[in-house]
Amino acid sequence: MEKFTFITPVYISEGDELGLKHFKKTIYSVSEQTSPEWSMVIIDDNSNNKKLVEIVNYFINYSSQYIIFHQNTTTLKPFSSRNIGIKIAKDKLDSSYVMFLDADDLNHIKRVEETRKIVNSHHPDIIYSYFIPIDNYDKTINISELSYIIQHILLALLSPPTGTEVWKELYLGKGYVNLTSSTTVNINLALKFPFPEDIHCEDVCTWLQYAMYGANFYYSPIIPSSYRIPNVKTGSISREYIGQKNFNNDFVRSIIRGFNSGISYLISNNQVAPEYIKLLAIKHFDLIESALKQDGFNEIIGQIEAMMTKYKKSDELLLPDSFF
Repeated sequence: MEKFTFITPVYISEGDELGLKHFKKTIYSVSEQTSPEWSMVIIDDNSNNKKLVEIVNYFINYSSQYIIFHQNTTTLKPFSSRNIGIKIAKDKLDSSYVMFLDADDLNHIKRVEETRKIVNSHHPDIIYSYFIPIDNYDKTINISELSYIIQHILLALLSPPTGTEVWKELYLGKGYVNLTSSTTVNINLALKFPFPEDIHCEDVCTWLQYAMYGANFYYSPIIPSSYRIPNVKTGSISREYIGQKNFNNDFVRSIIRGFNSGISYLISNNQVAPEYIKLLAIKHFDLIESALKQDGFNEIIGQIEAMMTKYKKSDELLLPDSFF
C-alpha cells in the first residue's frame, strides 16, 4: 500500500497568537481526514515557541497516526525545512508520496482518500488541485480582490495542464499553476529535485524542473486546499516577510533557474530544438511582464526588459541566472 506523509514546515515567533491559531487549524485539517492512513512530519524552524511545542505534543499524544516532530537548531526558512521533511519521510517512514501543507493553509477533508484513489488508478508523479483563497478569518476572498497573478493562476486551472509534457503549457500560456499546499509528489521525484534553498518562490523553480524532466501531472478538482492570504494587497506571509521587491526578484530568479535546469535536460536528451528555446523563453517572459504590469510592478519590468534585450542579441540559449 502506498504511504502518504504530510510535510509541514512551521515558524511562529513568541507572542504570535494569530499564527498559532492558524497552525491549529492546519493540524485539524490533517487530523480530520476521512482516510486514517497517513503520517506527518512537522519541522519547527527554530521558533523557540513553547506554545507551539505544546500544540504539536498534544496532537501527537491524541493522534493514532505516526507523527514526527523535528526541531531545527537554527532558522533555515521553509524551503530548507521542507527538504528536511522529505528526507525524514523517506528514511524514517518509508513514504511513497509527500503531501505538502504550509502551516497556515488547510487541507480538503478528503485529500488523502481521493489522492490514494488517483494513485492507485493512474500512478502519476504529481497530483495537484484547485485552491480557495481565504483571509485571516477563513472567509473566501473574492477573486476581484486578488492580485492579477493569483487571478491568472485560478483562471489557468479552468483548463489545467496534465500528462508528461506539462512544461509546454506552463511556458506558452499557463505559467505557475500548482500551489504548494495543493500538491502531492512521488517521494523519489521530490528527493531528486529538492527545493532551492537560497531563494523564495522556490516552488516555482521546483515545479518547472518537475515538468521539464517529464514528470506525469494529474489534476483533481474535487480536493481544493484553502490558501491563506493575510493581506490581499501584500499577498502571502513570505511576501510580507521579505518585501514585495525582494519577492518579485526571487520570483523571476526562480523561473530563470527552473528554465535553465529543465532546458539543459531537454537539450541533452534531444527533446527540443535549440532554435525553439529562445522563442520559448521570450514568449514566457512576455507573459511574466504582462502579469507584473497588471499588478503595477514597473521597476522589475524594466529589469526584465533589459535582461531580455541582452538575451535576444546573444548566442546563449540559457538565461542569465546572476542578473537579479
